[in-house]
Amino acid sequence: MKAQLEFVLQPIDSCFTLNFIDEKHFISPWHFHSEVEIVLITEGCGTRYIGDRWMSFSPGDICIIGSKTPHVFISDPEYYDPSSKLVSKSICIQFNKEFCGTQLNSLPEFTHIEKLIQSSSRGIEFTAQTRQILKNKIIDLSKATGFQRMVRLLDVLDIMALSTHQKILSSPNYYNAEVNNKENERMKVLLDYTNRNFSRKITTAEIALVLNLSKNSVCRYFKSKTNKVFSRFLSEIRIGHACKLLIENEMNISQICYESGFNNISNFNRQFYQIKEMTPSEFRKKYFNQAHINPDFS
Repeated sequence: MKAQLEFVLQPIDSCFTLNFIDEKHFISPWHFHSEVEIVLITEGCGTRYIGDRWMSFSPGDICIIGSKTPHVFISDPEYYDPSSKLVSKSICIQFNKEFCGTQLNSLPEFTHIEKLIQSSSRGIEFTAQTRQILKNKIIDLSKATGFQRMVRLLDVLDIMALSTHQKILSSPNYYNAEVNNKENERMKVLLDYTNRNFSRKITTAEIALVLNLSKNSVCRYFKSKTNKVFSRFLSEIRIGHACKLLIENEMNISQICYESGFNNISNFNRQFYQIKEMTPSEFRKKYFNQAHINPDFS
């Protein structure tokens, strides 16, 4: 089966995405994307296919998967039993291979990380002591915000690059997938349009015109390419912008609500909590506490 191209939706307030996957069983199809991906399995067992090889996975497993490398995680059969209480969970980090910028990536201090990212095109699993160290580091990263998240990601990549406890997952002659330029361009148009217009109401009919699709096809198309519904993506864009404004600390929360495209404060607070697992006020205070700044929250 041909691998599907997936578009990773990068938040406005970060140069990489971090997702907590919590499902009865893992549901992503055989797919690839331009971003490099780090996966920590926190709960659940099954089989993973990376490139041209497969291997079982279990809690604590950690791997890095390179740009355009097809992969899928398939839960064991018992996870599909409706009566089962088993669940599958993971922490997934995705970033562009030049997420630090070409100038920074070219510095001598980044040479080992650059080599790691190149080697990850075949998939790399981390074992022995490195596995436990990385598990703790990734969990710490998942709890951080702002600049500290970037620092922790670089720390994770540094440990991966210097570790001798690693296993290459695909064969030496494996070639990764190529991006469909037509689909890539269509998604770029959609993402650019959404980023420019998220502060006002955006309708499905409007998106249909932008993509030259029927109204009924828009939701199916977006779901098939991103594994998300468009309304969720739009909320994430708006909340990402709200986080940026909260960090800048120049507006009160009510002003930020309307500036970010929400039409009432209760909906804003609800959506913010669903995505960030904290209130806007808690997010702002947490960021400034980590940055050792004492702002005026009046």
